[in-house]
Amino acid sequence: MITVSSFADEIISQTSHQTMIGGQSVSYSATTGFIPMRAQDGKETGKIFYVFYQREGVDLDERPITFAFNGGPGSASIWLHMGAFGPKRIINAQEGQLPCPPYRWIENNDSLLDVTDLVFIDPIGTGFSRPAQTDSKDFYNIEVDIWSVGDFIRDFVSLNSRWKSPKYVAGESYGTLRACGLADYLLSQHGLYLNGLILISCAIDFQTLDFVAVDNELPFSLFLPSYAATAWYHHRLDSDLTLDEVVQGARDFALDVYAPALMRKGKVPASLYPEIAKWTGLSLDLINRNDGLIDDQTFFVNLLGDEKKAVGRFDGRLSGQLAWPRTVQNYYDPSEWQIEGVFTASFNAYLAEELGCKLPWPRYKIIANLPWAFGPGCPNKMPQLRRALVLNPEMRIFTACGYFDLATPFAAAERCFSRLWTPHDSTVVFGYYEGGHMFYTNPAALKKFKADLVKFFDRK
Repeated sequence: MITVSSFADEIISQTSHQTMIGGQSVSYSATTGFIPMRAQDGKETGKIFYVFYQREGVDLDERPITFAFNGGPGSASIWLHMGAFGPKRIINAQEGQLPCPPYRWIENNDSLLDVTDLVFIDPIGTGFSRPAQTDSKDFYNIEVDIWSVGDFIRDFVSLNSRWKSPKYVAGESYGTLRACGLADYLLSQHGLYLNGLILISCAIDFQTLDFVAVDNELPFSLFLPSYAATAWYHHRLDSDLTLDEVVQGARDFALDVYAPALMRKGKVPASLYPEIAKWTGLSLDLINRNDGLIDDQTFFVNLLGDEKKAVGRFDGRLSGQLAWPRTVQNYYDPSEWQIEGVFTASFNAYLAEELGCKLPWPRYKIIANLPWAFGPGCPNKMPQLRRALVLNPEMRIFTACGYFDLATPFAAAERCFSRLWTPHDSTVVFGYYEGGHMFYTNPAALKKFKADLVKFFDRK
């Protein structure tokens, strides 16, 4: 076990800014820096890089502070930073940004900075954060990842005198599993009680998502409502239903008919094949050849197969040419490669030009291919979340889902929280958005997300 603590932080840059959020002027400071991770003997084991935005002229004892990160594992925090929460956001493809330079960012009118101070964390191995020894793999497993980020949060709170502030953690994708583990770890190891969790595109119990796991039947029913939403978007359903009606109809079929039949009989009855075709937009012949079991990759390459196109895993609304030979082995997610270059170049330029953070080394890693050890079985942090809620029943949870997310579908999140058995009916609030895994890249979805979070922070 690695135990970490810091003696001091290392400030790289501090700048002052002013922006408009929701029609009001907001003055704030921006700080970039590192907090070192140290073993019990004081030896440095690594450094975690952060960007900290603090609103000026407010009472810090009353002012919430939110610690945010993305997932992967192996992703830096730039997606939430400059796609959703931060004071500036990157123009996306829906607004005319091309996948090649030049790139632009603008003031984020839907930033959370008017509501909460923001700390964007790059876990070890991502961004500028590195282990002390370049060949070290000590940080690259779920538990040590949670410990290191948790100790960073504890140390940041102490170094910046924020123990009295309401404290929130926001995670996306794998980051939601990290966030649930942190709710338990921070409480049990540091006595730090969170006011709330913001969980975006949930990946808390991997059994709900893993088609490869042996004898795991859950994903086949839990992905089906998201297949239906995506098929609806691409006009592949013979229906005049609205998106909400399609989602509810597919959800009812998947959970009330399809899943019970699969669980009871061990296979899908052929009598259900026409209904599966109805909700997925796939051919009856394909359903039959796959015994009524449609995994995610089969859906990606077949929904628009007649157009020689594939749909995006992270955002089913997006499509791209399927490379020849047109099989799953030649699938490249169009919803990933259409934005990665835009965010990479824009964020590096933003760091240097607006935040004054110019670090030639280490190089900033947007996506790092870390030698991650998940351990045996499917990771699951629902038990830790339950325990945290037993000990801290006032902690509230906001769960945000994209209708067209084919990586972490909304029905999987719904299943997790239906088994949470929370002490209060209002503990968990859901938000649904017309977008994919990073639904906030849709400007309309981001605006709705911000409005929903303002209500979440306002609840006492």
